[in-house]
Amino acid sequence: MNHSAQARWLKTVEVFQGQGESAQLKLFPSQAEVPADDPEVARVLVKRVRLERTRQFGACWLGWELWKRLDRFFEQAADRESADVPWSLVAAVLAINRLCAPGSELAVEQRWYPSTALGDLLAIEEGKINDTRLYRCLDRNETFDGNRADVSTMESILRMVERKYGKARRIWKMDRGIVSEENLQAIRNRGGQYLVGTPRSQMKRFEAE
Repeated sequence: MNHSAQARWLKTVEVFQGQGESAQLKLFPSQAEVPADDPEVARVLVKRVRLERTRQFGACWLGWELWKRLDRFFEQAADRESADVPWSLVAAVLAINRLCAPGSELAVEQRWYPSTALGDLLAIEEGKINDTRLYRCLDRNETFDGNRADVSTMESILRMVERKYGKARRIWKMDRGIVSEENLQAIRNRGGQYLVGTPRSQMKRFEAE
């Protein structure tokens, strides 16, 4: 900033207190004489300041806030036995990863999770999120016997969820491995909606739109 801009900032910046009164703060305290014993002043050697372990916060915080709307469901469904890290929190890590930067469980452990502030947001002890724990969390879902293609399991999943939680106008979220017109029609027949990955073979049909 030039000198006139600096002067305008010094005149206009105010901090409003809880009771409505305001107090002027100086943006450039180096120009003011400060008592050596003033407890409100911290002296910083700018040349020695450095950033360490910078981490992603915003997207993870938003993901966690959205997840907390579902948290009681997952606590009731997944946390029936004690664990070093509650399974509902491990599920939260996986879901927030899919929202922010989808990757494999190994990539979550080695690269993505350490670069985020999720450990602080979720109060998870350092070193407790690893690929083994992430895979075990996935294994806790209901699974199907035999070597079945994902695309063939949809009708069974629909019936199972309806039997367990009742019929509702749900929004189903699926990756492209389970997408077929037959499966999507089954959801539409139930009055449901869906958010799905598009098979690569069909991408060109939607590129123009």
